Amino acid sequence: MTTRNITYGKLEKILIDRGFTRAGQKGTHLVFGHKDIDSIVVLPAYSRPVAVKPVHVIAVKRALVDNGLMKTEEFEKVLNSIIRPIRAKKIRLKNIIKR
Repeated sequence: MTTRNITYGKLEKILIDRGFTRAGQKGTHLVFGHKDIDSIVVLPAYSRPVAVKPVHVIAVKRALVDNGLMKTEEFEKVLNSIIRPIRAKKIRLKNIIKR
């Protein structure tokens, strides 16, 4: 699965929309925390329009799904809604979602 159409800005928005806040920056990485769960997400401090690496999509998915903030199906739907305007055909997210 390619993630070239998902940017760090869009991935950050998914976190913010689910109650995460930017907790600070450690060197070249941004730290996001959530007031209701004991979990953080660390993403590289790349420019917001840069395409994400699959490992970062997986990290966000695990933080949201494993902590009960989203269901796997909802996460897949959100990713598809980000990708669809850019690509005409539906992208399969099986490789990312199953990790």
